[in-house]
Amino acid sequence: MFVALNYSVLFIAFLCIDKITKYKYMLSYIFLAICCIILMAANFYNADYAGYEMFYYNNTDYGEFFYQELARYFSSHGFSYQKFKLITSILFLLNLFYIISLLVPKTIRTYVLGLYMMFPFFFDVIVVRNFMGNIFFMYAFVFFISEKKYKYYASFFFMALAIGFHSLYIIYLPFFLIPFIKSCQLLRRILYILIIIAFVIAVGGDIIKILSPLLLSYSNNLKIVRVLLYEARAKAGVMIFLFFTFTPLFFIWKYWKFYTRTQRKPKYSKFQYLSTNFLPYVYYANIILLLYLPLIVLQSNFYRIYANIAILNSIALLMAATDKHYYFRKATCIGIGSIYILRACMSLYVYKDVFSHNYIISYLL
Repeated sequence: MFVALNYSVLFIAFLCIDKITKYKYMLSYIFLAICCIILMAANFYNADYAGYEMFYYNNTDYGEFFYQELARYFSSHGFSYQKFKLITSILFLLNLFYIISLLVPKTIRTYVLGLYMMFPFFFDVIVVRNFMGNIFFMYAFVFFISEKKYKYYASFFFMALAIGFHSLYIIYLPFFLIPFIKSCQLLRRILYILIIIAFVIAVGGDIIKILSPLLLSYSNNLKIVRVLLYEARAKAGVMIFLFFTFTPLFFIWKYWKFYTRTQRKPKYSKFQYLSTNFLPYVYYANIILLLYLPLIVLQSNFYRIYANIAILNSIALLMAATDKHYYFRKATCIGIGSIYILRACMSLYVYKDVFSHNYIISYLL
C-alpha cells in the first residue's frame, strides 16, 4: 500500500508538471505507460501466476491454441517464464497504447490510461490470456467502426485471434450485428425484449437454480464455461459489480441521447470516421452485453465480460466529460470520478500482490 500511495502522489505531481512545461500532456502519459509496463511485466506473484508458470515449464497444453503456440515458442527457445511474461507484457501494452492513440487526441490520453489503471489494469495483470485476447478484440473494434472497404475481413481476423487467446471472446460476436440493430427498429425492440428476459432470469433465484445443473451437464464439452461453472456461484456481492456496470452505462446513455438529438459529430480522432462511429457502437455494445447478466449472477468471474470493454467505456465517458456543449458534463465528471475512485480502492485492496511482488519495484526500494 505504501508503494500505491507513492504512485498516486507521483501521478498527481506529473499532472501538475504537464500544466507548466512545454511538454504538455506527454510527461504524465509516459509516466503512466512506464508504470503499466513495470507493474505488469515485473510482477512475479498473483492468483494465477503459479499456474501459468507450471504449465509453461511443463509444456502442458493449457489455454487456447494461439496462447499455447506462443508459450511453446518462447519455451522451446530457452526463455524463462519471467522473460516470456516480460516480453509479451511490453509488446501487448505497446499495442494498447497505440490503440488509445488511434481513438483519442493526445490531450486526454493520460486520463484514458489513468482510468484504465484504476480499472481493469490490475485485473489484466493476473488474467494473462484474457488481456492478450482483449488487445486483439480492441483492434477488431477499431476496424469495425472504420469506413475501410476491408473492415469486416480485418475485424473478423482480429476477433479470431482474440478467440484464439481466450475462448470467452466468442461472447462478443453479436457485436457484428450492431449496424443492423442501429438501422432496424424491429431488431432493437427484439433486443430490448431479450434484455428484459435476461434481467428477469438474473434476479430470479429459482430460475438460476434450474439453469445451473443444465449448464453444468452441458458444459462437459464446452471448455469455455466448464471451469467457471464448477466454482462457487456469485452471492450478494454481485450487486457491487452490477452497480459498477449500470452506472457508467447510465452516463453513456445520457450522452448518447444528447448526441443523437443534436446530431453532432465531435472531432475526437485524427481519423474522423473513428470519432463519428465510436459512440453509437460503444453504446449498442453495452446494450448487447446486458443479455449476459444471468451469467454474472451465476458466476462472478463472468464479470470480465464487462471489464473487457472498460477502456472503450472510459473513452466514451471522457467524450461526455470534455464536451463543452454537453449540459450534463459536470455531473458526468463527478459520477465517473467517484465510480473509478471506488474501483481503484477495490483494485488496490484485492490485487495488492501486484505492488508487493514486483522485482523491479523491490530493487528500486
